[in-house]
Amino acid sequence: MKPKSLFALLVGSGIGVVLALAGRDPSSDGADPPALPPVAARRIEPPPVEPAVAASGHEPSGALPPANVGEPMAGAELPIQSREELEAAAVACEAKDAGACRRAAEAAELGEVAAKDPERAKRLRKIELTLLVRGCEKSSPLACLTLADRYLRGDGVEQSERTATALIEHTKELCSRKPDEACRSIPRN
Repeated sequence: MKPKSLFALLVGSGIGVVLALAGRDPSSDGADPPALPPVAARRIEPPPVEPAVAASGHEPSGALPPANVGEPMAGAELPIQSREELEAAAVACEAKDAGACRRAAEAAELGEVAAKDPERAKRLRKIELTLLVRGCEKSSPLACLTLADRYLRGDGVEQSERTATALIEHTKELCSRKPDEACRSIPRN
């Protein structure tokens, strides 16, 4: 796929996401699709180490350093535990932290640390999605993979395997040019 075509696809899907969210009626949702772990929360296994590399202690040029096995990538955070933490996450969301938007939206939906506020949750999720689209447009592999995961699960967007596949392919292209920690989470198939 040509870079212009991919960019047009991403921009079009971003516009579609915004329009879908604006016209979405949460009460009309059917049964939830089976939950898959978000890309950012998948545990990362280090790649197999070649015997020659293990003996020398040096990795080939351009390789990523090994990840901490068993630890989730940045962005996979614990639920909000207090009203103060909720307000701090909302402030961080306004400062363009997509992960904070998601955490704050979940807390506003659950109503465990503050009164349930579905309108606030909807607004925070809209901000999060906008930040992810912009991050992917600015060549962030983590933002692109997170968006791909959302499209695969239909989480906040209309489920579309085609869009998810295009985002994963775009991420592979980004990672081939500049390795990033998030590149380790690209699905292999």
